Amino acid sequence: MTAPSESGASRTHKLSRKRSPVPAANPAAAASSHSLMEHLRLRAELMDAVRGVIRRQGLRQQDAADLFGVAQPRVSDLVRGKIALFSIDTLVDMLAAAGVTVELKLRTARAGAPAPARTRGAEPDASE
Repeated sequence: MTAPSESGASRTHKLSRKRSPVPAANPAAAASSHSLMEHLRLRAELMDAVRGVIRRQGLRQQDAADLFGVAQPRVSDLVRGKIALFSIDTLVDMLAAAGVTVELKLRTARAGAPAPARTRGAEPDASE
């Protein structure tokens, strides 16, 4: 950032942001960060389940799009792992359209530990 000094000359200011080395120092920020991580983890697991349906059934992208009720470019985004483009609801809807039931398990956290949650499709991958 350049700002004129009292003499009219310009000088450069460097703005530095110091990040706390321990994000848990702010409990609200830590909880928000944990929530975001959980959403990302759930979306990743659901996305993997949708890709598993495509792989197990040997579907081409257009066939998968027809099955899931979406446009082919959405399947392309899914196959390429563009997780930010998919909500949990969208992924659950895609699995439901393929006849997959999604189950959610909730567990209580141990003292001081975040609560893990697991989401599983009814059709397990062959590697499980």
